[in-house]
Amino acid sequence: EVAKILNEYHFKGLIKTVGVSNFPASTLRMLQKHLDMPIVTNQIEFSLKHLQPLDDGNLDLAIELGYNPMFWSPYARGEIFKDSQIMETLTALANKYNVSTEAIATAWLLKHPSEGVVIMGSNSKERIASISKGLNVNLQIHEWYEILKSSGKILP
Repeated sequence: EVAKILNEYHFKGLIKTVGVSNFPASTLRMLQKHLDMPIVTNQIEFSLKHLQPLDDGNLDLAIELGYNPMFWSPYARGEIFKDSQIMETLTALANKYNVSTEAIATAWLLKHPSEGVVIMGSNSKERIASISKGLNVNLQIHEWYEILKSSGKILP
């Protein structure tokens, strides 16, 4: 039913593409199967404290279908900065790259091959500027895994 209405709106020129929020990979795949236009994003929660997208198929599907996911709550409502193991790793890399720990957390998210878009929220221009420096940090793959391991994720 949803795909039928979206296709109708697309045919009438009212919409060009579709984005969804918090769709499981299987639901997104099913909707895409019935659409005449591409789904261009799925807004999902992803952070060092919410790693499920690494395992639930959402990031894999984004790569497969060629869309860029949007990552909400990228700092887990500040919880990643309260975790001593994560902070130890982020701080060491922040010092190495001469940026903030938030910039390193952002660089970590951006390094994933799904090429996600980080949704950050702040009223502070200084904080936004500080976080944005993560756009220019190109973490080495071993550093990306070091950050991941600091979250407690067990690697195979």
